[in-house]
Amino acid sequence: MRALFQTFILLVAWSSLTAQEYYNKIFYDYPGYVIWDLVVSDSINYALASDFYLDEFNTGNNYLLVLNVYGKIIDKIELTEYTEGSVFKLFIEGSNFYTLIQKHNPSNLRILKGNLDNHLWELSQPVNLPGVGDIVGYTWIFNSDSIVLIINKPFSIGNTQIVKYSIPDFQNMPSHEEMISYNGLVKNIIPYSKVTNSYLLMATGLDLLDSNFQFMNHLAKDTIYGINGQIVEAIDSGYITFSKINEPSQPGNEFMGLCYLNSELSVQNYSTIAVLPDESVLPAINTCLSKDSNSYFIACHKDIESSLYTDTIKHLYYLGKYDKDLNQVWLKILGGDRKYLIAGVKADGQGGCYVHGMTRLWEYNYATIPFLMRFNADGEITADQDPLSEPMFEFTILGNPGHDWFRYEFGARDRGYVLKIFDVQGREMAVRHLENGFDQGSVANWPDGGYIFQLFSPEGSSVQGGKWIKG
Repeated sequence: MRALFQTFILLVAWSSLTAQEYYNKIFYDYPGYVIWDLVVSDSINYALASDFYLDEFNTGNNYLLVLNVYGKIIDKIELTEYTEGSVFKLFIEGSNFYTLIQKHNPSNLRILKGNLDNHLWELSQPVNLPGVGDIVGYTWIFNSDSIVLIINKPFSIGNTQIVKYSIPDFQNMPSHEEMISYNGLVKNIIPYSKVTNSYLLMATGLDLLDSNFQFMNHLAKDTIYGINGQIVEAIDSGYITFSKINEPSQPGNEFMGLCYLNSELSVQNYSTIAVLPDESVLPAINTCLSKDSNSYFIACHKDIESSLYTDTIKHLYYLGKYDKDLNQVWLKILGGDRKYLIAGVKADGQGGCYVHGMTRLWEYNYATIPFLMRFNADGEITADQDPLSEPMFEFTILGNPGHDWFRYEFGARDRGYVLKIFDVQGREMAVRHLENGFDQGSVANWPDGGYIFQLFSPEGSSVQGGKWIKG
């Protein structure tokens, strides 16, 4: 982690983010991985890290990472090797955890069930869907005694499958049933609380399902883009959806936005996000929604790239916070310094949120690197380390020996660092109050020879020193 951290200061001059923000991200030292899912609690977080190599011969294990609130890995559970599949979705209930596993060039799914206490886990039978082609759309929901998967294959859309696993008989073959009279690519599913054992399915439209998971009707057709626009996420607090929104006041224009459905499943309110005119209005495939008791959080890519997983083009994304009435609290366009894939956003329970996924770093030859960022209630990236730990800073001299300029790069989590330079007799030659980024000071009038530099923390203690040669 330390070696990876030391390279960040070199990137400041080319970044659209500040050096302060670099030092408040967490990049995990797992080349080739992505954090696909995150479960947040008051003191412990669980991150699902999946092998993301495109070359099926470079295989690795999947991990369930146990993190403290500062993002430090305090434990990890090794899961399947990549040959068994990559893990994507995470559900935790008591001491048990469940993940969904999909193989490379996927044609099948299975469920992994594990125990947080003893780190043991077991695999279910694969779903063994009928038809041809790979699985491209899937979601799951937990009932009292079963896990239900809703699944699509690309050559059988309209033949959506309902797969049920019995939790008590976890390793038995699951049951299969076709969803009748339905056409849509599934995204996720939530309970509809007003009618017992009925469900809301997010797909190419928002749909109501009965207690047997069979299609009943489409919802909010005049506001949410239905058959031509995927509902990318929804949650069961007032039935908020995040999708393409039809704006009646501007016919013909398309917007991303939030839509609030009341308990009768009619549209009560919506809020749109104006996408920059030179970009596509559709989100990329990993668009995310989360909530706490007072707010909703969204994260989505600003643009679509067909080579989303394979190129290294710098990538921008939206991150926004909305109150319960869908008033925008803040909305940011972030990234731009490197290639990002946002896999999820999760409310942190304190008015802020976490964003997780992967990025591509030049120092790893553009292999994927998993990351986690935490934003406070005001949308600012917050410190990712325990405040009682050693200070986080980097100071790099650019040119040693040097000539007429003393040049350096500096980056720190905190403000107030001071640089002092002395000659060999101990006389103070220069004092500089450091700011994040590149800086330089003229030393043209200094004699050639050796000098001593010292870096002082905001509290006044010496935290780094060394020798610099002018010549």
